[in-house]
Amino acid sequence: MKAERKTEKKNLPESFVDLRSEMAVIARGEERILRFDGEGRLFLAQEGGFSFRRGFDGRIRKRPRAVRFRERTSKAQWLDGHQAEDFLVRSHETALRSLEEALRGDLPFLKNTAAEEAVEWKKRIASWTPRRYADSASEFRRLYGSIPVLPPDQYYAVYLQVVFGCSYNRCSFCTLYADRSFRVRTMEEWRRHLEEVKRFFGRGLFLRRSYFLGDANGLAMEQEEILTRLAMARESLPALRDGFHAFHDTFSGKERTAEEYKALRNAGLRRIYIGVESGCDELRRRMAKPGSAEAVRRRVLLAKKGGLAVGLMILLGIGGEEFSDRHVEETRNLLDSLSLSKEDIVFLSPLFVGEREEVLPGVPAPPSLERVIRREEKCFRDSLSGPRISRYDVEQFVY
Repeated sequence: MKAERKTEKKNLPESFVDLRSEMAVIARGEERILRFDGEGRLFLAQEGGFSFRRGFDGRIRKRPRAVRFRERTSKAQWLDGHQAEDFLVRSHETALRSLEEALRGDLPFLKNTAAEEAVEWKKRIASWTPRRYADSASEFRRLYGSIPVLPPDQYYAVYLQVVFGCSYNRCSFCTLYADRSFRVRTMEEWRRHLEEVKRFFGRGLFLRRSYFLGDANGLAMEQEEILTRLAMARESLPALRDGFHAFHDTFSGKERTAEEYKALRNAGLRRIYIGVESGCDELRRRMAKPGSAEAVRRRVLLAKKGGLAVGLMILLGIGGEEFSDRHVEETRNLLDSLSLSKEDIVFLSPLFVGEREEVLPGVPAPPSLERVIRREEKCFRDSLSGPRISRYDVEQFVY
């Protein structure tokens, strides 16, 4: 199967137009590829050895294509306002010119495409002027405020903000939800939110594979409340292939039973994501992370018994040189006790220190923090078997 895909890729023309139900792909040689969602919004591009990703908030991230996902992505940068607008205008001009050429027969479609379909796509893409992009970014901010982070495998999820903020919000390493107070949406707010999300994404919904329940703990409510909200979402929104996903903590609220997790699975939930950070309880205490490694172990085993997959976030470099060996050993011991499988994911997230002199209160940031991070990552990758392993650079996130 893999060999067939490689052959198909080799046989692709250098330039083409590929119009699908969920997106349009415009290629002008290997160095220029543009992708638009079903509404005609540019969301991903390649140009001159760089990849560009536009977020719904209007930001565009530029990153060298040679940087692999598992490597440090410090070379990524954000286009300023003028650069972003110029890039959008140039990309849309290329796409519209390519569609005109394809309609004339001067550029190939990858599959049989009716002229009416191509004309419709041309109208959609042409409708996204700089002003419309700016208005859409404003609408996004009104709808969500902001989306601080998602797990890497959920970057193309439809975000459903069932709760605001983090119920704890005091971990020393995290400022993601510092701008908002925690609360759960009322049922009426949730109903309205679902309608607004559906309207905002429009045809772009069908590019997405799953729904993600945010913010920091999308399950932070009684069991019947979350089951009701999931039922409302299934009724209001089209089904997506990978169902629902959510962040979940191991310390707030009543601990769910395996049977309750099974009920969530039956309601469409597929994976929960837990910020483990470290399996070393002393490190967890120093970072003001509530709960214990044992609480993590118990919660994960119950969720898996209920049929859910898990995504576990591990911080790299959090203990500096002083705690590095203990951090790796005790975290690895915890992970080994969880019976993780290929359905589960371990995310390795490098600590971002910035200008701080300490990685934790009382633990100095070593001059060689990058070396500590690389060493810890290698230890985890070499020793873990069963789950998938993924790099998770939080500071490069764009939705």
